Order: sequence, then structure tokens, then C-alpha cells
Amino acid sequence: MSGLAAVGGFILEWFVWTRDWIHVLTITGTPAGIEDILLGVGVGGVAAVIYEEWFGYRLHKRKTYRGKMALSKMLIILCISFFLGTILLATGIHSFYASIIAMGVPTLFILALRSDLATDCIFSGLVLVTISIFTFLFIFSVVPNFQTSYWRWEYLSGVTLLKIPIENLIWFFFAGSFIAPLYEFWYDLKRTK
Repeated sequence: MSGLAAVGGFILEWFVWTRDWIHVLTITGTPAGIEDILLGVGVGGVAAVIYEEWFGYRLHKRKTYRGKMALSKMLIILCISFFLGTILLATGIHSFYASIIAMGVPTLFILALRSDLATDCIFSGLVLVTISIFTFLFIFSVVPNFQTSYWRWEYLSGVTLLKIPIENLIWFFFAGSFIAPLYEFWYDLKRTK
């Protein structure tokens, strides 16, 4: 999940979010950089395991597991997300809304098939929001002008929490909720103590 999020985050940063959400702040000065890969690894890794680790669950294959079916389910989820996001972006919708819809719809699809993953989604989303708040507060203390130089405020709502745009906090919740059930859904796993 970390690798998938790292690749996805790098591509989205390069081609999507810099359009109307953020300014580029990378060591290399490119639209995406190693920072985005590291963020993807962290977000993907935390979201994928935090619920199970926090509550001491272990994952086991369910009797219905089928390898080819697992791959096709994952491809369906990723295709829904990719094509929905691409279509929305083509209409000119803000990348924040396109991202939320492109993560939210597949998450609802997963939960329609596996309602047992709902608590994982909500918990992981809330944990990612909390981690992001502390991370941004740390960055603000190290880079004082980060708030004004990173976000493209002219395209955002202007609503903030602790000087963090509400769009970022909502995005972290949806990212955590989307990534959290992917592995269990993909391999048709169940949680046990």
C-alpha cells in the first residue's frame, strides 16, 4: 500500500494538485519530488496498518478468497478512482473535489461489499488527520512562511484549522478512509484478535 500511495502521490502531485491547490516546494524544484514519494509511503503505510496495529488485530484469509477475483476487484477499485478523477478534472473541477470524489466513491463501493471495514475506514481517516495536523504544526515551526508559500490560497476556501486549510484535513481523512480497507478488500482478508 505504501508503494501504491507513493507512486500515486507522485503522479498526482506532478499533474494535478499543483494546478490549483499547492505551489511546488521540492528540493529539486520539480512539480513533484522525493518529498512526495516519502509522503505517499508514510500515508499509505500508516493508513494500511494503523487500525489493525492499534487494536491488535491480525489478518487471515477468508474462505471465499480467490486470487484472480482479488486482482480483478482491486483493478476495478483503482479504475473507478482513476477514471472518475480524470473525468472530473477534465470538466475543470477543482482538484480537491475531484480527489475527494475519486476516493469517496470507491470507498463506498468497498463498504457496500464489506461493511465490516467501516470502522477501519473511519479510524484510519481520523488518525491521518491527527498526524497531518501535528506534521504541519512542526513544519510551520521550522519553515515560518510555509503557509503563504505552499498553498494556492486564491483557489481554496480560506477556512483553516490551526492555519491548515480545511481542504487538506478533509483530504487526509478521505485518503485514510480510502487506503485503509484496500489490502483487506484486495485479498479478502478478515480481522481476528
